[in-house]
Order: sequence, then C-alpha cells, then structure tokens
Amino acid sequence: MLIGGSEWALYRHQATAGAQTIPRLAALMAAVIGLLSLLEYLAPANLGIDQWLFTDPASVLPGRMALMTAVNMVLLGAAIWTVDIELGHDIRPSHWLALVVAANAFVAVLGYLYGVEAFYRLVALTAMAPHTAVLFLLASAAVVMVRPDSRFVRRILRDDAAGLVNRRLLPAAILLPPALAWLALQGQLAGLYSSTYRLALTAGSSVAIFAGLVWWSAATLQRQRGEQRALQQANAWQTGILDSANFAVISTDTDGVIRTINATAAEKLGYRPDELEGKVTPALLHDPTEIAARADALTAELGRSVSADWEAFVAKARLGHCDENDWTYIRKDGTRFPVRLSVTAMRDEDGQVTGFLGVAYDIALQKQAEAKLLQLARSDALTGLANRAHFEEHLAAAIERSKRRGVEMALLFLDIDHFKAVNDTFGHEGGDIVLKEFARRLSELTRSTDLVARLAGDEFVVVLEGSVDPDSVRRITDDVISAMREPISIFGTPHPVSASIGVAMLDPATTSSLPLLRRADNAMYAAKRGGRGGYNVAG
Repeated sequence: MLIGGSEWALYRHQATAGAQTIPRLAALMAAVIGLLSLLEYLAPANLGIDQWLFTDPASVLPGRMALMTAVNMVLLGAAIWTVDIELGHDIRPSHWLALVVAANAFVAVLGYLYGVEAFYRLVALTAMAPHTAVLFLLASAAVVMVRPDSRFVRRILRDDAAGLVNRRLLPAAILLPPALAWLALQGQLAGLYSSTYRLALTAGSSVAIFAGLVWWSAATLQRQRGEQRALQQANAWQTGILDSANFAVISTDTDGVIRTINATAAEKLGYRPDELEGKVTPALLHDPTEIAARADALTAELGRSVSADWEAFVAKARLGHCDENDWTYIRKDGTRFPVRLSVTAMRDEDGQVTGFLGVAYDIALQKQAEAKLLQLARSDALTGLANRAHFEEHLAAAIERSKRRGVEMALLFLDIDHFKAVNDTFGHEGGDIVLKEFARRLSELTRSTDLVARLAGDEFVVVLEGSVDPDSVRRITDDVISAMREPISIFGTPHPVSASIGVAMLDPATTSSLPLLRRADNAMYAAKRGGRGGYNVAG
C-alpha cells in the first residue's frame, strides 16, 4: 500500500516539487520496514512486523516476512527515492533497482509455476507468497512508468520501428517461454509424452511462435517504411512548393524560437537557414519600436496587458484569429523592407497550440505605389506643387497648430498679372511655361516649413508658419515680387511677368480656413486695383 500510493502520487504530481515530499516519505517507510525485517533475520529477533495487520500462524518464522520480500521492499524504496536522478546517457538508477526487484519476483513466479520451491523460498526461511511476487512485478513496472519521459519508456511507447518491435517482442520474450514450458510440463506430467519430447515440443513451439512474431513485425515495419517514404516525398513536395513561393514562411515553437524557414525568407533576410533556426524572431528581425507600438494597440483592443515581446505577435493568434499586420523586417546587413505578416497558431489533435506560422510578403512596391498615388492625389499635375485639396487640409491643421501653440501665421494669395494675355499670345503651352517657372521661383523663395500650392489657373497660395510676424511677411513678399520681375523665356522670347499678392495674418477671431482665405483673396484684389505687381495686407 505504501509503495503503490507513493508511485501513484509521484506520477500525478511529477511537475510539482513540493507535492513529492509525502510520497517519498511513504516509500521511505516501506524501505524501513524492509530493513527492520532484514535485521530480524540477522539478529535474530522477532519484532512482530509481519503480524501488524493480521496473524499468520502457518508461517515458518512467525513475525517475519520472507527474506526476498524484505530485500525487494528496500530496493523499491530506494528506486522511488532515486526516480528523478539521471546519470550520463539518460541512465537512471531507479530503473536498475526496479529491474532487480522484477527479476526476484519473476523467479518466484516461475517457482510457483513449475513447483520449484527453491525459487521462492531460501532454505527453511519464510517463502514469498505468489500474490506478493505478482505485486512486486507490477510495482517495479510502475517505477519505470512514474517518469514516462525517460528514454527507456520512450523506446517502448514511441511510434517508430524500435517502439513497435519492443511492444511486440518484449512481452512475448518474457511471457511466452515460461507459458509454453508450463504447458509442455503439464502434458508430460499427464503421461502424454516423455521429457525428451517435452523439450522438443517447447523448443519447436517457441521457434514457431517467435518466427511468426518476427515475420509479422517485419511486414509491419515494411508497411511503415512505405508510409514514411510517401510522407517524406510529400514533405519534399511541400518544401519545394514553399521554397518556390514568393512568400517568406517561418514556423516557430510557442516561445518564438524558429523551427523552419523557407528559401525565400532566408534570401530576402540575407541569412542562411541554419543562422536563423533556433533563434528567437522578435529581437532578431523586428524593430523594437514597432513591437512596442503593436503591444500598446493590442492592449487597448483586447482589454488586457500585452507585453512588448513575442506576445505582441501571437496574442490574437492564441485566441484562434489570424493576425495580419504590417511590419518592417530587418536584414542581416541592417537594411529594412516592409512586409505584410500573417500569423496563425498551429494546433495538435487536442486543440493545443504547438507553434506558430508566419507568412509574409514584401510590400515595398505596394508602398511605393501607394505613396505615388497619394502624391498624385495631393499634387498639382503641372507644377508639382500641392493642389487645392492638400492646401485646404494643410491650412486647417496649420490654423489649429497656431491656435494651440499661440504663434502667428500668415497666408499669401498670389495671382499672375495679365496671364490671359500670355495665353492669348503664346497659347496654352506658353501659359504652362509661365506657370511652371512661377511655381519654381516661388518654391525657392519659401522655407521648407511653408506650404506652396496652386489653387487653380494662375492662382497660388503660400502658408507661412513658425517665426512669422508682419515684418518677416513683408520681407518674403518683397522677395517674391522682386524675383518675379525677371522676364520668363517663352519659346526663346523674354516676357515680363508680375504678380499681385494679398496677405492675411491669422487673428484671434479666425478659427477656420475659409475666412482667412477670403481675407487674403480680397487683399489680393485690392493689390490689383492698386496698380498690380505689388501686395496688400488685409486689415
């Protein structure tokens, strides 16, 4: 009872170190009982140990268990105490101790099977009972199974050829010879044949049975090998497909350690596959800033804290979702490229997560195309300046920034003088030349923080932000007027061009872009009425 309870508790609580104290104490008590029984034989003395639970008047030596029973109790107690000790090459002392116990018990069973008293009784000492021998066999097997992750158990339970042969032949090698010999002995005792015939019958039946088992195992192994070849071929096809695909495919374990990587991923990242396998992906391939930002976004989305590490990639995948997000991959040489990465969880038959699969494709060209489309949508096709939509968006944001920071800003509204005459004289091609040159000069005169835009036709605007006051605005306006006085070459003919400018400073009462634009527009028309080629500041 002590041995069995100890083994059951150790198996159930093998991952909890604190819960193993009581089972080990129970095994120690069993070993102490065995030691005290051995002392009874050596003393000699009678401590009455074998009479604690019940009286056995038929015992040769009352009060004492069998000598081999006591030895086995000590060995089993020692085996349980050393069940977690592992020497080199995965050798466990507990297995060897359990093997000695099993051998002693097996010999006793054979003694009862064949009627050989010397196998279960030493001289005139107390004999080991048959049910005791059977229980020792079970207890010694349980010592091995208490830790099913040991190499010995794995060799028996795994699904390869070695495990198959062990599961089929080991039980037959242990049980069949004694059983066949016992049957043959019963036939001889019944007078059916002689001892010579019994030996021949035992040998022949053993050979026939084991030959059949070997043949059966070989046929199964051949079938398994064929299945393995088919699986290897399927894996080779799958690997070929993955390597030829224009996707970076990386599989990891549950902690983010890379298991496999396809050829495309290795090529795009600039690594050999063996340089990445066994490494953790976030710290190696990703920007920590992006990981932190993604963790913050997931924390807000999922309503729980998501750490800025591997969890930022797989938090949603653990919940059964495919997490698709844009990331930046970092190559071995430090260069970067954008990818769209989809992460899914890989699960076993029981639905437990065994790892994660990341499939990414390069979106650099897509990003360039999007940037180009955005630029086209926000730019004037002729001059390359910001268009009206971009200007209106920028002006509203500039007004908000100016109000928030308490700094001044100004808006310049420019109109080319007598532009219709240019079109009438040189055609629209000549007019386009003037517009592009006007835009170029205007861009050169403004700062990088200022926005220059073409509203329509010959109307341009400039949004001045930062360090803006009436004096600086006048200087910029004077520079623009001076720069525009230099003639523009139209088809080889110099043509004088001037501009009228309306200036509107942002005042406290203005909170939106339309009133400011209207004031600048009115000031520009006032400048035209004042003789053109000059500027007017809105009151």
